[in-house]
Amino acid sequence: YLSARMAPLTACSRRPESSRSSGAATKSASPAFVTATAPLSDARTRAVDDAIAVAERAGVVIVAAAGNEGRDLAESPVYPASSGSTAVISVAATETRGVIATWSNFGRTGVDVAAPGSDLLTTLPGGSYAAFSGTSAAAPVVTGTIALMRAAEPLAGVDQLRGNLLDTAERSAVLVRSGELRAGAALAGLAP
Repeated sequence: YLSARMAPLTACSRRPESSRSSGAATKSASPAFVTATAPLSDARTRAVDDAIAVAERAGVVIVAAAGNEGRDLAESPVYPASSGSTAVISVAATETRGVIATWSNFGRTGVDVAAPGSDLLTTLPGGSYAAFSGTSAAAPVVTGTIALMRAAEPLAGVDQLRGNLLDTAERSAVLVRSGELRAGAALAGLAP
């Protein structure tokens, strides 16, 4: 029997000076082990850094969408994706295998992994469906993969989950640090 828990985390609004970090991180970090977040700010803030530190101490993996401006995060960072914390896994979006979406942020030193993020089917209120694109669509694919990894190996720590996910990514022409997500390989990498 496998189980996993996820929770959303809001560290601050698009305005860096408007912070809710400590309450949100503490509340989310306790029951959860993996959470996804959209880009919050172009400016590094103490509030975001503090929220990441709280989550990291609690053993929470933060999966951060890299953003949709088509820019290199090594040159023009966004946070929390560009925080540099080992608890944060930043995610770019691909359109098809081996092709990063033209609108996705990227970077061999600024983004950790790429995942499908173009025209993904999602649910809408009222029971309907629609196609959704963006790094905020790609981040949940990575989040789900980490949740499966954690369910398969409940004692795996943040470093082991991160290392396995990035080590099993397929190296390609996609301009990210590790390559394209390979969920099956990441899950098999934790098999006893």
